[in-house]
Amino acid sequence: MKRLVVNEEIRVLMNEKTKINFIGKETGTIKIIETALRTKENYEISSNYLRDDSDSNVVNFCKADNSTIYILNLTDNWQQELSSIRENCNLDTNPILVFGPENTKAMREAIKMGAADYYSNPEQISELDEKLSTIVEELAVAKEKIVEEKPKLVTTVINTEGGAGASFISANIAHLFASQHNQHVALLDMDVQFGSHALNLDLSLKYGLSEVLDSVDKLDSSSLPGLFSKHGSGLHVLGEKLDEIVLPNDLSPERIEKLISLSSEQFDHTVIDLPRQIDAMFAATVAKSSRIILVMQQTLAHVRDTKRLLTILTQEFEVPKEHITVILNRFRPEHAITIKDIEATIDHRPLIILPNDYDRAVKAVEVAKPFVEFAPTTPLAKSFKEITQDLTGAPPEIEPKVTFFKRAVAAIVGN
Repeated sequence: MKRLVVNEEIRVLMNEKTKINFIGKETGTIKIIETALRTKENYEISSNYLRDDSDSNVVNFCKADNSTIYILNLTDNWQQELSSIRENCNLDTNPILVFGPENTKAMREAIKMGAADYYSNPEQISELDEKLSTIVEELAVAKEKIVEEKPKLVTTVINTEGGAGASFISANIAHLFASQHNQHVALLDMDVQFGSHALNLDLSLKYGLSEVLDSVDKLDSSSLPGLFSKHGSGLHVLGEKLDEIVLPNDLSPERIEKLISLSSEQFDHTVIDLPRQIDAMFAATVAKSSRIILVMQQTLAHVRDTKRLLTILTQEFEVPKEHITVILNRFRPEHAITIKDIEATIDHRPLIILPNDYDRAVKAVEVAKPFVEFAPTTPLAKSFKEITQDLTGAPPEIEPKVTFFKRAVAAIVGN
């Protein structure tokens, strides 16, 4: 990456002035330095000095974000001052510059704390200014890198009861990610026996999912899109051809993980329609997912099975609750089972509501169009747009620490 010059271009990139917080003991010398830096337009200066009578205000040091630069001033009582800060704050991710006495031990402790530099002479203000410029440059480069390296998202959609609408929902959100959010999107239909995405989108699949999995060890991410069928929206679709009977247990969970990893490398967003069956394929997919969407309807069976699936995901697979979204599909306000009843029973909030538009949904499937394209101004289409807007900020990949995964694989291979 090219070297950036510390100028207005960097401040625009960072979208704000560089924050500097003076901490430690207030002395005449440090106030002179603080006053000098306040004259510079590119810095936003604040101070939280330790008071002589109490160190309770030290907690204020922790309130800034990790792009704040801390300038710490130590006196001859530096051991107690460092102790107060260490006990109350974690500055591990922040740049720290230290002014302190000419004391080798104090300097060593400051360096251990993570100080980028140590100054024992107030006349080193010119060196401080140069160091601050370097740190500002490094922060700008780091922020630019974060912007460039957008997270690759994997959203897995699961019915909590048969026919709840997971395929319908996954197709529409994937279509919106591709057509309205300008993302490079893959839609994986993991139902190897009754998958419907190719039919519903009027696509002829080039390759079946099982064929791709058989050769996945020889693939790289750049060759993957050529194995998908491309919809007019730009959406890339992969499913099973259904001309042969494929058993889910015949699919290697390790190869499923490899396929999802390759898809994550190549595509901005991978949307997976996953059948409701707790097995190795389910475990492998969950382990590679950024977010899980559970789809339910207003019946006792759906409520019961949603609660059970939430328990399985959070306890057996150790998926954080905040990574799970529950969608109530085909909501009817006149139904005896209310939203409050459902939320109280499944103990998961908020519940995302999709209005019932069954007749138009059936017609959209009959003409092989995504609903959001077939009826874009309806309340249901608007709800889909709101969902995809929320999901663009999905959490990072779930760590594959699921205990159930090993049990599922062992059951298949017979170990």
